[in-house]
Amino acid sequence: MSALRVFALAAVLLLPFAAQADGTVKLYCAARATGLYDAEVQLRSRGPHFVNVTFMRTRPSRVVIDWALRDCLKTAAKLDDSRDIVAFAWFRPHARAALQLLEPYAGGTSVVYSASRDAVMLRRIAARPD
Repeated sequence: MSALRVFALAAVLLLPFAAQADGTVKLYCAARATGLYDAEVQLRSRGPHFVNVTFMRTRPSRVVIDWALRDCLKTAAKLDDSRDIVAFAWFRPHARAALQLLEPYAGGTSVVYSASRDAVMLRRIAARPD
């Protein structure tokens, strides 16, 4: 299992607990992305914030995923541009199916908003405990 998958799995398992302690805000972004179901930012008190973009029924292409993640990161940065934000894409084939992590980039790379550079870019993400 790749480091990104371990990190993403940990994020999914901890999201309900972290959302209570911090805050989750629905994002209105990437409206024209095929299959987009939901987008939200998890504003955390420590570490980077997380953007989760969920697609349902129609599995998007890598180009659509990339565009949606970048658009949602730009929207999330308007809420708090003082911290890095890591974006994840998820797919659910139907309402009762489990979420599946979509990996549009190779080698454990994710699209992130870098607060220090005030830019959206690709960055290699390593799994590490907080």
